[in-house]
Amino acid sequence: MQAGLPRRFGNPIPHRHRKVDAWRHHFRVSIDRLRHKLNRRTIPLRSSGHRRGTRYTRMAGDFVRSQVISRVGYGRSLRRTCMPIPFLRMVPCQWDLESMKNRVAEGLGSAQWWKEEQIRYWSETTDHYLKFGTTIQAGILCDDDSEGQSYDDNNRTIVKRSGLRSGQVVLDAGCGVCGPALYAALHVPDLEVHGITISSYQAQIAQKLIADSPAAGRVCVQVGDYHELPFPDRKFDCVLFLESAGYSFQLEKLFAEISRVLRDDGKVYIKDVFCRAGEMTVQEWKQIDAFRRIYVQPTPPMEDMAAALAATGFTVTSVLDLTPMIIPKPTEAKFGLPRFRTFPVLPIHWGEIVATKTAN
Repeated sequence: MQAGLPRRFGNPIPHRHRKVDAWRHHFRVSIDRLRHKLNRRTIPLRSSGHRRGTRYTRMAGDFVRSQVISRVGYGRSLRRTCMPIPFLRMVPCQWDLESMKNRVAEGLGSAQWWKEEQIRYWSETTDHYLKFGTTIQAGILCDDDSEGQSYDDNNRTIVKRSGLRSGQVVLDAGCGVCGPALYAALHVPDLEVHGITISSYQAQIAQKLIADSPAAGRVCVQVGDYHELPFPDRKFDCVLFLESAGYSFQLEKLFAEISRVLRDDGKVYIKDVFCRAGEMTVQEWKQIDAFRRIYVQPTPPMEDMAAALAATGFTVTSVLDLTPMIIPKPTEAKFGLPRFRTFPVLPIHWGEIVATKTAN
């Protein structure tokens, strides 16, 4: 073997073929690993001899090339080469709730597929959220009476703003592990709270928390889809959506079902993250598109949700931008939340909607 040349596959590599051989090896390994790991969200594609590799990111079935630069070294020589690996499919950046429904209808993912994706999301992330408490919300709502910036302050503010009273029967739709439900039951006498969550894993945790709580007899949880509630007509005095209504792809169907189980003059209280209405830059469109895919939710504008309530017989009494009153919780990067990604210009805001059911 000649001095100074590496041995690859048992034979020295001629100098003029090093770059070509590296490109072929990189391309072959990258594509093979891509084929065998389609179910992973982020796939680092590396091969021996490469200091950096190609990375593909999967978002709802589409793969986007994010880096195609590889550094190949032989001895003291470092050569930076661009690998012309093709895009598998470009992802459109102009998305809104209607276009997401169209993609579901076109077969990219059925409604059942999205439901399963949401279940999988909560199975992956619930334990990470629980490091910070049993209230799984992206922002802490505080008003002028708040004494601090904790989730207890958030829950106390929600109980006050939603107008929960002693003796009411309440539905927490999308209840997570029942953190806010237990807080409300402990601080409002004779309040009965029913929680429903799409995640069986969250329900198991909630049942353990309920069993250990003094409010065990007045809080219960079920696994189910809030579009098809397992409750009789006119059962509830109030329905809470605490950062959960934004996961619905069928808002009118959701609120029609809520109208069925809500008593006349009953209240709907919504605190959620909404997409900003109006025109957006290309970068904002791309970021809200990525946000919707990663967190598996449509994130509709607040105006669209209010319109869906009005279309199903509710009287919307308040629509408020809560962003000045919100304190974002610790960033996901600090506790290792899967699917974390920074969004420098994400066009979202927190909002509050209050509506009452019109008496028939």
